[in-house]
Amino acid sequence: KNNRTAIRYYPLADCDIDITIYDLAGNFIKSFTESTPLVNDVNEIEWDVSNIANGVYFAVVKASSGSKSESKIVKIMVIH
Repeated sequence: KNNRTAIRYYPLADCDIDITIYDLAGNFIKSFTESTPLVNDVNEIEWDVSNIANGVYFAVVKASSGSKSESKIVKIMVIH
């Protein structure tokens, strides 16, 4: 049984990546930080979901460099 999922991202410039995962009620679940992602390439963070309930979660993916930042919200479905 695979209890891991991959969160993939593709930064276009040097930046720090912060990924914060919330459930539908807005409760904090998990966070990840990557300070040296590969630029112009696919990067991947593994999330162990073995103790995570089935359902929909939101990942806030934030890329920041200096005073600039950009973020996106991505839906994640966990099904065991």
